[in-house]
Amino acid sequence: MTPLRLRYWDARLHAAVGALPESPADRWLRRLTRSADHGRLWFAVALLLALRRGPSRRAALRGLGSLSVASAVVNTVLKRVFGRVRPDMANLSAGRALPRAPHTFSFPSGHSASAGAFATGVLLESPPAGALVGPLALAVGYSRVHVGVHYPGDVVSGLAIGAGVALAGQRLRPPPPAPPAAPAPALPGGAGLVVATTPAAAAGIRRLLPDAEVLDRGPDVLRDAARGGRARALGVAGDGDAVAAAAAVAAEHGLPLAVFGGTGPLGRTPEGTAAAVAAGSAVAVDVAEVDVAEVDVAEGDGALVAGPVVVGLRLPPGPRAAARALREATPVGVVVDGRPAEVWALSVAPGRSGGPLDVRCVRADVPFARLRAVLAPGGRPVPAGREVRVHLWSGPRPVHLDGRAREAATSFAVRARPPLVVYRPR
Repeated sequence: MTPLRLRYWDARLHAAVGALPESPADRWLRRLTRSADHGRLWFAVALLLALRRGPSRRAALRGLGSLSVASAVVNTVLKRVFGRVRPDMANLSAGRALPRAPHTFSFPSGHSASAGAFATGVLLESPPAGALVGPLALAVGYSRVHVGVHYPGDVVSGLAIGAGVALAGQRLRPPPPAPPAAPAPALPGGAGLVVATTPAAAAGIRRLLPDAEVLDRGPDVLRDAARGGRARALGVAGDGDAVAAAAAVAAEHGLPLAVFGGTGPLGRTPEGTAAAVAAGSAVAVDVAEVDVAEVDVAEGDGALVAGPVVVGLRLPPGPRAAARALREATPVGVVVDGRPAEVWALSVAPGRSGGPLDVRCVRADVPFARLRAVLAPGGRPVPAGREVRVHLWSGPRPVHLDGRAREAATSFAVRARPPLVVYRPR
């Protein structure tokens, strides 16, 4: 449809709303649209939300932040770029007309942009609060057409721009805090370090740390070195399973761990890890112990993970990709510590400093479940302690440990552990 045709239908819709007969709703819609002047309505709603800690208070802050950005973009940039004049209000009834007609440009609607940004920002942090605020935002948008100061296209565009600003802000979350520094012995040349590695990586580690004891075998040899007392620190090079097994041994004996290569919270380049070992530079990494039924995760009782344990759908980044994945997915039936639920995804991550585990779920048994999953892919927090037991009553599903998919299982347990000291360059 051409821009001229769009303007024609926009004017027709505006005229149709203006021709509606007078009713008591005129007075209330006029009051509603005036209450939203300069964001006063949304500041009042934010104050009510902020009275309660947790997601409600975060929703208020995110809503106001989104509103501020959207209002600035629309009122200082977009209105001047498009320069659309306001509708003709000569024939508007006295019961609808505002005491003072706006003198700014019409497209897009600033009131609608603020409403869309605030409601979407609230929804991202607290879906229940967003479900209550959303209809109010739509009512504010319609009120701008009802009192004659905007075309319907102005309102729809404003709502879309505001929602887009809030969604863009979702990707600007501050990065998680860096792990705190932790004491570890400085081992110049690697003296006192016992490393379990693959034959292919052994020569490179010996070149970087000539005094280290480098064993080109699996991580099971580290337990003997730790028990024998000849190791002041342990090291590992290999795949994710080898790193998890070595981390379990290091945690069991209270020794720092050096990871040569790999990705994730524990891995670093061999050169960087060697420099950190020589300088005694280390951090405390939050970890948890995982026991997965029917899956041999590691030597001993369980594997240590520094990232989340996930079952169900791993939502790809981006609303469009997430929506496409959700259309083809099926929910997972879980029982978390005796509480049943249907979820798109459930994640259990280590808590801060060995505290309660961070459990989050993207629920599938609530209204607008797919929309909530797209807007808030991280999921909502679930109250948890230092141990969580999960049973999959909908059948075996793959369990992802630190981003690696394992064999399908029907149950697993995650226990909080004290932070693990890991060599890492400053």
